[in-house]
Amino acid sequence: GGDIGLRLLEAATERAKQRQPRVIAIGDVHGCIDELQDLLRQCQYTPGDLVVFLGDLVCKGPDSHAVVQMAREIGAIGVRGNHDFEVIRWHRAIKAGVDPPALRSEHFHIASFLSKADVKW
Repeated sequence: GGDIGLRLLEAATERAKQRQPRVIAIGDVHGCIDELQDLLRQCQYTPGDLVVFLGDLVCKGPDSHAVVQMAREIGAIGVRGNHDFEVIRWHRAIKAGVDPPALRSEHFHIASFLSKADVKW
């Protein structure tokens, strides 16, 4: 019963010691590619590890496009956060011919630079 969490932790620790692929969960990257790369280095990420993003890959930071590209290239998976949803919404609106917003929108700006592969990811 109550010791399942401890058993899972022990199994995860043993797996890490054996350098088997790991699951690395990361949230709220917000377009900060340098910090993401630093974090992956600190985690000793190696190809084969599964990176799971927990929402808000984009907006606020300097390079949302690079973050999405990197996530796609390393085979990461993720759930969308509110900023990610807004970028996807604007991407669809751009494709549908909707006029840009009257006020500057970071979501619109990011959406206009994402590739088809980035949006699909």
